[in-house]
Amino acid sequence: MLPQKKILVVEDNSLNREMLVDILSDDYQILEAENGQDALDILKDHHDDVTLILLDSR
Repeated sequence: MLPQKKILVVEDNSLNREMLVDILSDDYQILEAENGQDALDILKDHHDDVTLILLDSR
């Protein structure tokens, strides 16, 4: 079995973040960040593993 690809979901709205995680978690390993700084902190440890980053646009 191939390892699941990782997606970093960056979303300040917890409901939106939870919905994305729920939709994607069957097929991908999900990392979550509430804001840009949290995302950067996560990427320091996982920069080689993250396949896709989903951001809200505001």
